[in-house]
Amino acid sequence: MEIQIDDYDSYVASLAAVRPKLIDSDKLFNERDVYSPKHSDRVRFLVISDSGEASDELTMTADAMAQYTQQYPIDFVCGLGDNFYPHGVEDITDSKFETHWAEVFLYGDTRKGLCVPWYMALGNHDYMADNPHTQVIFTHSDINKNKYNSMWRMPAPSYKFAYNLTILPESNVATSAAVPSSSGKQPLIECFVLDTCACQDHVLEYWPEQVEQLKHNIAALKRQLLASNARWKFVFGHHMLHTQGFGHADTALVLRDSHEHNIKLPPSAFTRRYNEKFREYGILGYGLEQVLIEGGCNAYFGGHEHVFQYTFRHGIHHFCCGASGADIRPASGFYRGMATHVQPMDWYGQGNDYGFVSVEANMEECVVNFHQARSILRNVRNGINDHSNSIICSVSIN
Repeated sequence: MEIQIDDYDSYVASLAAVRPKLIDSDKLFNERDVYSPKHSDRVRFLVISDSGEASDELTMTADAMAQYTQQYPIDFVCGLGDNFYPHGVEDITDSKFETHWAEVFLYGDTRKGLCVPWYMALGNHDYMADNPHTQVIFTHSDINKNKYNSMWRMPAPSYKFAYNLTILPESNVATSAAVPSSSGKQPLIECFVLDTCACQDHVLEYWPEQVEQLKHNIAALKRQLLASNARWKFVFGHHMLHTQGFGHADTALVLRDSHEHNIKLPPSAFTRRYNEKFREYGILGYGLEQVLIEGGCNAYFGGHEHVFQYTFRHGIHHFCCGASGADIRPASGFYRGMATHVQPMDWYGQGNDYGFVSVEANMEECVVNFHQARSILRNVRNGINDHSNSIICSVSIN
């Protein structure tokens, strides 16, 4: 692949064009923001995905997230794509930034705990816009800076950020102020956000240049993971590498498997079409899973499937966070039903188990919990402040 831009600022400027030029991914990943958490000994954050419809259920999830933060203050939120249904946003003045994000999650006294940085990824529905990189452009806009205090964070389609355990001496309290990346502190967590959308057939059809960009980004991700000395190394993307769903098993396989191996899917008209589409673009698989293994990644967080899921494979914890409530699918909740040809997930939720995922990490342990929104809201109605009974799955990493 010919790298056409190796300067970060020029790359961001090029995103205003419908067909941005390709960039050396090491330049993207080297643009790292480093922050100090609110607590001196841990980082806490929430994860949602597929939140792009301002539904009643999504509002309930936002209410539950806000209630959670009143008891457990957080440092940031990750939104893992399909941020705006059905076709992304058209420009930086699109009202969906207000109606589908700010009004749902940020406004009102009860939402103050959610007024933190929101690190966002692109999903396949975001690529249905005329320019899918509008959400990146919005990050750098005066609208985001002046109206939303720069809380929307998507500095590039793929990027990284980190949180160090750094105490500010004048107050002896950790804050979310940025600290120099050269501070010499070992990051508690280093987070890599990857645009995975080139594993989706309709993205390939309309944005074929993203194939080479994703290949290059994954190669750069491997180098970055190997170079990281963070206690916890997390990778975030829209598409899962493992799922119990039939309809999305193919994208998981294409993203997960090595490009050195042929993709073999169960015979059906749907999977034959998928095979033909990827072979048309010379893709046999991106090989992301092996990169995560070799790079020492601790956990991968994704969405795309609108069902909570968890599995542990080859030393890596996989968390599917797509059950935000924005688009609840009938029965099992899986797109095109459940797959019988895949290795079973260790756990998956019910089709109506919508809510959010919480993550708390210190130097010894990281705990990831799946929360059911309606359980938290029921607690609030009953005057219960302990929301532990909202946890439908809990995973400890050490």
